Amino acid sequence: MFCSSYCYRLDIAHNLGLRIVSKGDYMRGLKKKEGLKILIGAAAIILVSSAIGVLANISLVNQLINSECIIHSRASHREASRIDLAEAKKKFDEGQAIFIDARCLDDYNWGHIKRAISLPLDSLEMECPSVIAQFPREKEIITYCSGSTDCQLSIDLAKKLSNLGYLHVNAFFGGWLAWEAAGYPIEPGN
Repeated sequence: MFCSSYCYRLDIAHNLGLRIVSKGDYMRGLKKKEGLKILIGAAAIILVSSAIGVLANISLVNQLINSECIIHSRASHREASRIDLAEAKKKFDEGQAIFIDARCLDDYNWGHIKRAISLPLDSLEMECPSVIAQFPREKEIITYCSGSTDCQLSIDLAKKLSNLGYLHVNAFFGGWLAWEAAGYPIEPGN
């Protein structure tokens, strides 16, 4: 009796275009659908999270892409020339060079070479866009610091400016101490 009523139901289901599946097949189908839904949901979360991350950092990405201020650390960096007191005074008298004080702002305000601009080494990357706008790349630049023994600040600043594309950068060896001792033009900070 079982076979005939079961077969009769199968026959009716078949005539109606229905597919008869066992309970096990039905459960496996549900699990596949649930797994697919979970996979699609996870992919959507990852996609939305990535989009939010990109949008939140778009200004940083644009700065990196468009920045001329990124200072690379390759071995092929240009070296800045070193000049002595006599050469620095000659360039000053010609009026063709920009003198940049690499010392901290307090030292600059205490006194500096006349018409020198303060650009402490540690603020270069923060000030970079205004520096690039202010100084033509072809202009001669002379960096200096206190001048005690071997002032690394002016040398490092000169190297960084060279790496930014400035073509004529010199580090004044002797710096502020030699300039002031020689009685050359100085002025207090602004």
